[in-house]
Amino acid sequence: MDAKGSQNWCHINFINHRSMRRAKDIITQLTEYLVKLKLPIKSCKSHTSALRKSIISGYFHNAARRTKEGYVAISPSNTVMHIHPSSTYFNSAKAPQWTIYHELVYTSKEYIRDIVKVNPKWLVEMAPSYFCLVNINVK
Repeated sequence: MDAKGSQNWCHINFINHRSMRRAKDIITQLTEYLVKLKLPIKSCKSHTSALRKSIISGYFHNAARRTKEGYVAISPSNTVMHIHPSSTYFNSAKAPQWTIYHELVYTSKEYIRDIVKVNPKWLVEMAPSYFCLVNINVK
C-alpha cells in the first residue's frame, strides 16, 4: 500500500499514522535481529501475555496504576500522570487499571506515552526484587 493509502487506512481506523510507521520500523528491525541471530520468526498471534511480560522485564520501573486523579507511578515518587492525548486510551472507558509506559512527557501535565496494559501479578513475577504483592495492592 502506498503512503497515502496507508494514511487513509489509519485515519479510517483511528490509528495514528506516525505511530503505525514507527511500529512497522520496529518490526523490521526486530526481524533483522532474528535473521542475524538465526532465530525462528513466529507470531504470538492473540497470545500477547509473553510479549507484555517481556516489556515488564525491561520497563518494570515504569509501572503505574489508575486512580481517580490519573495514573500513579509505582515508585517512591508516586507521581500522578495522565494518558497522553495521542494515545488510543486517552479519555477511553477501556483505559487499563495497570500499565507500563515507555515515556513520560512534561507539558501542562505529566503525560505517559506508549503504554501497554499489564496484569499486576506479572509485575511481581517479572521483577520480584522490585515489587511485592503488598506494595502494589493486588487483590
